[in-house]
Amino acid sequence: MRLGWRGVYRINYCDYQRGQAIQRLGPQFAVERCSEIVLGIVCAVLADILFSPRSIKNDIDRTVSQLMVDQFRLLQLCVSGKDKEAVDTAWNNLVKATNGLNGMRGNLMLESSRWIRCNRRLTALNTVSLTLITHACETFFITKESPDRLPAQIRTLIGQPVETIADVHSRIKQLRYLVGGGLSSDIPVTLSGWIGTATRYLLLAKGVHTNSSISRVEDAILASEYVVKPSSAEGHHAMINGLRTWVATSVGCLFWLWTGWESGSGFMVMIAVVTALAMRTPNPRMASIDFLLGTIIALPVGGLFYMLIMPSTQQSMLLLCISLGLLSFIIGLQVQKRRLGSLGTLASTINIIVLSNPMSFPVSIFIDNAVSQIIGCFVSMIVLFLIRDHAKARTGRTLLNRFVFSAVSSLTTNQSRRNENHLPALYQQLFQLLNMFPNDIAKYRLALTLIIAQQRLRNAPIPVNQELSDFHKRIRATADKVCSTNSDVKRSEYFMRLLEELNIYQQKLVDYQAPEIVTVPVRRLAEMLEKYRHALID
Repeated sequence: MRLGWRGVYRINYCDYQRGQAIQRLGPQFAVERCSEIVLGIVCAVLADILFSPRSIKNDIDRTVSQLMVDQFRLLQLCVSGKDKEAVDTAWNNLVKATNGLNGMRGNLMLESSRWIRCNRRLTALNTVSLTLITHACETFFITKESPDRLPAQIRTLIGQPVETIADVHSRIKQLRYLVGGGLSSDIPVTLSGWIGTATRYLLLAKGVHTNSSISRVEDAILASEYVVKPSSAEGHHAMINGLRTWVATSVGCLFWLWTGWESGSGFMVMIAVVTALAMRTPNPRMASIDFLLGTIIALPVGGLFYMLIMPSTQQSMLLLCISLGLLSFIIGLQVQKRRLGSLGTLASTINIIVLSNPMSFPVSIFIDNAVSQIIGCFVSMIVLFLIRDHAKARTGRTLLNRFVFSAVSSLTTNQSRRNENHLPALYQQLFQLLNMFPNDIAKYRLALTLIIAQQRLRNAPIPVNQELSDFHKRIRATADKVCSTNSDVKRSEYFMRLLEELNIYQQKLVDYQAPEIVTVPVRRLAEMLEKYRHALID
């Protein structure tokens, strides 16, 4: 049948109107999706407000007090000469507790601005707590080398059990009295440093409990040092994850364009979700398997709700809310128990049960959405398995080399550089090392020993001399090359040069008559780097 010009005009006009309608629906669809996301976030915040404790301040007060008690118990273990396993367990738990306390600050500041003074004290307490751990562990190494270094009176006083922060406060007062009474020359510098740091901790802890105005003494503690923020050691790991994400999304886009699949958007959403969440987990492969199993389980579970339960509860909003709430509650419990597939089940089931008002139940659309989720997770898993990430060992070596660089960089006479507080950054990197290698105790001890060396050299009275200052820059430059180079051959070459420069530096310290409090830590650092050379460069 031939169409006249009027018929052709009508067809073109209808196509034009349809295109205009689609253009109008585009912004509306985007606004609706953004509104859904915002509404979900608001609901999550309201649920957190309703079911979470009214204030985290009480938990912070308890943690601050218990942390000081645990610090004193760590000192008891270090002084008594217990086995390394007990000390390792104690300081590991203390590092985790200190990081946990530091993480509570953000929640406290979300409650009210009246906690700003408490927040400043907690920021300083993080550094003070880490300093206590460092002093205690260094005291452990000293007592291992020289068991008779501590006077019996000090050892007996420290060995008395403590239960509360009041007991710790009383014990520290007695220790200060003994040290001030003439025993200061008979005890290690690390122990006297621990006592002074514990005194500052108790002062700040009292301010945290009362949230009172900051005194002059507290203000001097809070403003004494500049805290250096750590830089990421996972550059190579990030590049691998970026490559994985690019490959997965590219394959998804090509598949979507080639097939013209109407549910391709859900397919792409699952690729984005899996690649974004799985990359940040310690085991991305298992995370992708979790999502794949979850999407497979979501097909029958979602089908049960979509085809049977939800149509039966259409006339009652109460029954609909109860059924969906029961589903979320049961799967949420499994997520908390870390059941394999539970996280993917929760996200996928909620995603394929598309709620609308009024609501229809076309089975073909439901199956299409469910299959798109499964294929999206499968593509992401295949990409994760094909593009392997061998950056774990490399990241661990980078972290250890940064500990070396921090220890070497503490060799300086520049006062502004000495005032830089690297301790929180170093312990954050140590905590990262703990998460990456949970069973490698040797790495923890090496990293902790390097942190101790950094703190000892930072406070050492290095002679002020232009020749030594120039040599400090030379050593730092060599240590920086050890950290930054990507070649194993170059790294080994720079590391051997660093050892040679440290030996020359020791001779220069002798020539300039540096005290033993300077020469001994430098010698220990050089010996330690020589001993663990293969662990640091291989």
